Amino acid sequence: MQWFSAAQVAKRWCSVTATVIGHIEDGTLCATNIARKTSKRRRWRISEKSIAEFEQSRRNEPAKDVAAKSASRRTIAKPTKDYFAKTGGAE
Repeated sequence: MQWFSAAQVAKRWCSVTATVIGHIEDGTLCATNIARKTSKRRRWRISEKSIAEFEQSRRNEPAKDVAAKSASRRTIAKPTKDYFAKTGGAE
């Protein structure tokens, strides 16, 4: 199993390190702190499995009935009356 730093994951996602650390701190991305207990600075390592699970949970799935939904929302063209049309009457 391969492990990545927060900076490496940020580069993979074309993001910044703070975004990755934010996902770790709010619990949406699982990571391991490898720093010593006495250290104030955290050193996160993220596994391939955690990255794959996170990406799968955030994946956009297309709706199955897109065509049916979009067809029902279209407005039907209503006939319009042309008030400026010339009629055969006297001018």
